Amino acid sequence: MDAIKTNFPLEINQEFRPTKNSIEMAALEFIQTATDGRTRVEDIAIAVETLKKIVAQVEKDFKQSISRHLYTKYARGEQITVRGCTIERMETGVQFDYSICGDEYYNSLIEEMETLSEKIKSRQELLKSIPDGKTITVVNELTGEIMQLRKPLRTSTDSYKIKFPTK
Repeated sequence: MDAIKTNFPLEINQEFRPTKNSIEMAALEFIQTATDGRTRVEDIAIAVETLKKIVAQVEKDFKQSISRHLYTKYARGEQITVRGCTIERMETGVQFDYSICGDEYYNSLIEEMETLSEKIKSRQELLKSIPDGKTITVVNELTGEIMQLRKPLRTSTDSYKIKFPTK
């Protein structure tokens, strides 16, 4: 079967057998084109972001169709092998609705947790508002102890962002 061509430099090659090793090798080759100067690092960054957006869009628009197809054709737990890959229909995203249980103790715990979450957020905002290199003096409401509070340590990692033109 021929490869399915798109207007993006990507094709779905029906002959390609995706394995963990072949995927890793393809990724390494992709990276190698930048490290050996065949491709600019900026072009790799744009290609990677483009691939992520394509995959996200396909998952968003087509994942339900795939699931419906598998649901109508195969039993849960049945494994299908296509081009060496195993596809298995499975149950995911299990959730429980505890609001119907009538457990007042559980409901009060949830209420306490929400109250504590709000208090923690408020305290974090206070701590973040302390000026750099300064301390503030507060009294611990539980113990009466006087505390010297400092601004929390802020850490971050550098990354990049790519904006695509609309047309």
